[in-house]
Amino acid sequence: MNTSVLLPSGGPKPISLRLAFTKQGPPWMEFIEGPAGSVWSAAGGNTLHHVAFYVDDLEAEKQRMESLGMAFEVGGMGPDGRLSGFAYHLNPHGGRVELVDARLRDGMERWMSGGI
Repeated sequence: MNTSVLLPSGGPKPISLRLAFTKQGPPWMEFIEGPAGSVWSAAGGNTLHHVAFYVDDLEAEKQRMESLGMAFEVGGMGPDGRLSGFAYHLNPHGGRVELVDARLRDGMERWMSGGI
């Protein structure tokens, strides 16, 4: 999948990712392979990368996470150059949290179950 992501610096960054999901859930497992130097790089060994939650207002939840000390790391970028689809935040105690726009839920769950 070739896409662009939004970084804290504000600039868009083109990126190529390989994705795979388990077909049964919940919970679903997502496997992502990204280039070296990206959030999705396998450098550092095998670890749990993140947990994800659907949210009704992506931008408001992004701001709430930042107010709780969870720094924005990367997010999906819409055609208008603004945050869209997902946002990753770093937990100061370790790990990541992904916020996923709830409007994507039905399509994602069909896709993960092999329906798309």
